[in-house]
Amino acid sequence: SAEETALAAVPEPTNPFALLRADYANIEELGHYFIDPGQELIRAMKTFKPVVMAGARGCGKTMLGRYFSYEREATELREKGILVTPKAAPEYLGLYLRIDIDLLQVFNPPTESDRPLYNALFGQFFDLLVFRKALDALGAFGGVASWCGGNEAEAKLYKTILREFGPRGKGVQPTNVEMHELVKEMLAEMRRYVNNPRTESEPFKLQSNILLKLL
Repeated sequence: SAEETALAAVPEPTNPFALLRADYANIEELGHYFIDPGQELIRAMKTFKPVVMAGARGCGKTMLGRYFSYEREATELREKGILVTPKAAPEYLGLYLRIDIDLLQVFNPPTESDRPLYNALFGQFFDLLVFRKALDALGAFGGVASWCGGNEAEAKLYKTILREFGPRGKGVQPTNVEMHELVKEMLAEMRRYVNNPRTESEPFKLQSNILLKLL
C-alpha cells in the first residue's frame, strides 16, 4: 500500500540518544557524539564559580553532566592507549551523581520541629555520596596512594579522615575498601533512621563538608 511504502521510505534515526535517556547511554557514546560549538560549554563548566544548568526535560542536562564526569575522561584516555594516572588526569575530575526523587522525599521531616535535624542529615547523606564518588574518581586515575605519595601516605590520610567519624570510625582499617564499607554502612543507617525515626537511633553527625576538605 502507499502507506507501507511511505513508512519504508522513512530513514532510520541517526541520533543515538533519540530513544534513550542519557542516564543509560553508553559512556563511550557520550564522548563520541558530544558536540560543543565554540567550546562555550566547556569554558563555562571549567570556571571556578558554580554553574547552574536549567532546561526542559530532554534538553541535554544529564548528558552534559556525564560528559564532564571522570568516568568519561578515563574511558577516553584508555581508548587512546594512554595510561590512566594522576599525570594524565584532567584539571578537574567531574563527579556526576543522580539522586532518586524517592530518596529526597524520605528526608521530608515528620514535623516542623524536626526540620533542622532532617536538613542536617540530608546534608551529611549528600556529603557521604560525594566523598565516596571522589574516592572512586581518584581510584580510577591510579588510586589514592598515587595521589598522596604512596601507601603510607594513603593510610595516614585515611586515619585522619576516620577520626572525624568518632566511635563509628574505631576499629576500621585505614584502607580504601574499609572506608567504602564504612560510608555504605552510614548511608544505610541514615536511610533506616529517616524511615523509622521512632525505632532507630539517631545517626552520628559529621561536620559539614569536612570529608572532602580533608581529602
